[in-house]
Order: sequence, then structure tokens, then C-alpha cells
Amino acid sequence: MEDGRSSAPVPCAAGPTGTAYILQFEDNDNAIVLVGGANQDWPGLASLLGGNEGSGLRAAIGRSSAVMLQREVPDHVNVAVAQCAAALGKDVFMDVGGTDSPLDPALLPYLGVVAPNESELTFITGVETKGPDGKPELQRVRAAVAALKDSCRAAGNPSVEVLVTFGGEGSLHFGAGWDGAGEAAADGALPLECRMGSFVLGTADGRPVDTTGAGDCFRGSYVAARYADGKGVAESLRWAAAAASLACEVEGAMASMPDRASICERLEGPMVGAPPASPGAPAPQAEMPAGLQPASAWGIGEVSPDASLVQRVEGKSRKTWRFSDLSRERVQVAVSSVGRPVHADIQLWLGPDWTPYTLRAYSEDGKRRPVQTLVGTRCKAAMVEVRNLGESEFPFAAAANYAKDPMASLPIELPASTPGERVDGGALRSFALDPAAGQVEVVLLTDGRQLNARVELLVGPNNPKQSYEVFTNNGALHPSLAACRPLAPCATLKTA
Repeated sequence: MEDGRSSAPVPCAAGPTGTAYILQFEDNDNAIVLVGGANQDWPGLASLLGGNEGSGLRAAIGRSSAVMLQREVPDHVNVAVAQCAAALGKDVFMDVGGTDSPLDPALLPYLGVVAPNESELTFITGVETKGPDGKPELQRVRAAVAALKDSCRAAGNPSVEVLVTFGGEGSLHFGAGWDGAGEAAADGALPLECRMGSFVLGTADGRPVDTTGAGDCFRGSYVAARYADGKGVAESLRWAAAAASLACEVEGAMASMPDRASICERLEGPMVGAPPASPGAPAPQAEMPAGLQPASAWGIGEVSPDASLVQRVEGKSRKTWRFSDLSRERVQVAVSSVGRPVHADIQLWLGPDWTPYTLRAYSEDGKRRPVQTLVGTRCKAAMVEVRNLGESEFPFAAAANYAKDPMASLPIELPASTPGERVDGGALRSFALDPAAGQVEVVLLTDGRQLNARVELLVGPNNPKQSYEVFTNNGALHPSLAACRPLAPCATLKTA
């Protein structure tokens, strides 16, 4: 462990290490020549990703907030790691640097974000991004992004995001639902496009000292901000821009990587520039409302921090988890996917032919809207079954574990932050949600009679659907607590 970085899961090869030769030009920009060396030598990959789930590379992936890949290692390694990450419900971020060739089609189903610069975007799509003057043009960039998204969609991944960097001109993020349509904002950005400029450098002449490693710094900082810190897209882009600007002020790659305190200080400084064809100052439009923070206590990584309880559930199949601690009364269940639909049936078994609690959940996008619920065991020996009701091409990851604080002590009672309402048989109630809400927790209970209800999140025609159907034979002993993520400025919760 050095400076918070652990090399424990990294295997060693017998040959020489990989080498990068940096060619620096008069304007302090650079080009890189790569010699693969040990990066191309991966013996025993299957054993690293399989075997004992409590150790090695698989366990490291399970403990991670997200997985970053780049192409200085063989494609088959990236594919295997991406498949493992997807099975564990982890976001996969693809830095396409390292080789000037299209992405391996086998990778496409598992990628959450693809992050090229404007030249790499051309290499992986075959669509030219630069105009006759040699500078990137926005419409050309959009055409290349559309081609990349089409390829991913054809591979069964309709929710991929694309993050394109333009060096000192900033970056442009295309959200999961971007289709190139809609009315442009004042700065020319279409819906689900998020623009970010760059920070003014602190050097004497305002020019970079050395740009080596700045792109790596930008992408790594973006992933840390978005997935580890839970920041939104725009805030993560700004954080990454601040980090990359600091990296340009120091000679060398590793030596130029800034610390958190330096990044926070740079965030107070001025910004300049904007991605191509932007007529005004950057006006970021995040894919999600400002201030949206994932409720980490609900996440699949918190249910099973070492990933030992995470199971991949194929379509039309089921997985089970046993619980025998009679002193504990709550089990936490989380289900997520890599952006594909989730249709799950969650059941509590307390004995033969005794299934007092069933929750059927549907989410059109299990990455943006995972399924999250608490199940009461009455302090009895129990089993939780999660069944995938979807088709074979829609697997998901699921985990179940005894709840820990704050979930173990979260009140399952009314009134909650919103006053409770009585819902008679066949009746319907709707609740308008606060636009700033990042997550909504729904509590349903009865006076001891059966509970048979449906909860649906309504967020407009262009947002992923999410619904829960719950049945319990005693709504006092088995109240229902589930979590929904609005992900939209205007949302309504409907209960029937």
C-alpha cells in the first residue's frame, strides 16, 4: 500500500515491464509510443477471476466502486474483467487509449461509459470528427457518438454513456438516453449533453508544462468523483477538469498527479474554453438533477462489500440465500444490472410451503434504477429467493445479507417524512416528489391484514420505468420498505 494505492491484486509476469516512450512537441503536447511487455502477458487469468471469491482480482472488483479498463492489455483480458464486473453489478468505464483500433465487439455489452478523445473516437467508429481545418466539429463528433451508441445497442447495450475529451478545450458527455434529438440549449447543447470547459493554468505563461498523463488524470478523477464520491455528471466533469489542469503544470506522469486538497483549491479558480462549436461559456446540463446522490447504504456493494454474496441471475433462473441467525430480523436485498431491464421476483421463505412475503419489481434500467428492499425475517431461520423473470439476454446481479446500520435500525413505520395516507381496496394515491430528491423510500403496512399493493414511479415518457408489486399475508408483521430513484426533476409516486 502506497499513498492509498494497493498493488495486492496485481499479478507479476517474468518478462520486462511495459514501456511508454513520450514524444514531446514544441507546444508541450505529446505523442506516445508503447511497448507492451508485461502488459501483454496474462497467465492464469481464469484463476485470478474465479476460485476463492474472498481473495484475488474478483474480490478486488467486488470491493470497488467501479472498474476502469484501457487497451494496453489484451482484449481478452478486458473482456473477462468486464464480464466479471458486470456479474458483480459494477459499472465499467472504458478508456479506449492504448491502441488505434475498433473496440472488441465482445466488450460492448458490458460497458457503462466509453471515454475516447476526439481522435480515438474516430479510430473506434470510423467516423471522422475533424473538419477541413483539422479541428473537431460538433456535428461530426455527434455522428461518431451516434455510430458508437448504435454498435453498443446492437450488442444489447442501449444505455452506454460516451465521454469525449478535447484537451484544453474541455469535454462533452453524452448521457445514456442521448439520441441527438431535442431542442438545443443556449450554448448549443442538446438534451443529455453535458459540456465542460477547462481551468486556467497556474503557470507563469498560462501554458502547460507537460501534458503527459493529463488524460489519464482526467478520466481517473472523473470515475473517482462519479462512482466513489457519488457526484453527478457535471460536478464530476468539473472535478476531473480541475485535476487534469494541475497535472499539466508538472513535468512527468506520476509526479504530476494532484492530491484531493489541490483539486479542491483549483475548483475555486476560473474556467475557459468549451467543446467544439459551443458559442458561449459552458452551461453544463447533467443527466441527473443537481445534488442527486446515490443512497450508498442501499447499494449492492454495501450489501456484500467483498462480493462473496453477489450472484449472477440469468433470465428464467433463480438464486437463494440462507439466513439462520435468530437474533437478527432484517435482510437487505439489492438487484442491479449493467443498464438492462430488471424483472425480479423476491420471496421470503420461512418453512415448507410458507412464503409470507413476495415482492415483484421491474426497472427498465437496473443501473440507473436498481431494485432495493428490506425484508423482515421475524427472527426466524429463513431463505430469500431472487428469481429473474426476464429473458435470457437480460441477466442481473443480486445480493442478500443481514441488514447493517443504518438499514438495520431504519424505522419501518408511519408517519415518514411525508404524512401517511390510508389506501382502501381498489383505491389509488399519488404523491408529487421533491425535485431535489435523489431517492424515495416507500413504506406500506396494514393493521395485521393482508397487504397487496402496487407502487409505480411516474417520471414522464422519456425516463426508465420502475414499479413494485408486493404481497404479504400480514402487513403488520411484514411491512414493505422499498427504495426508488426519481432521476428526473418532476416525478410522481403512485400507490394502489
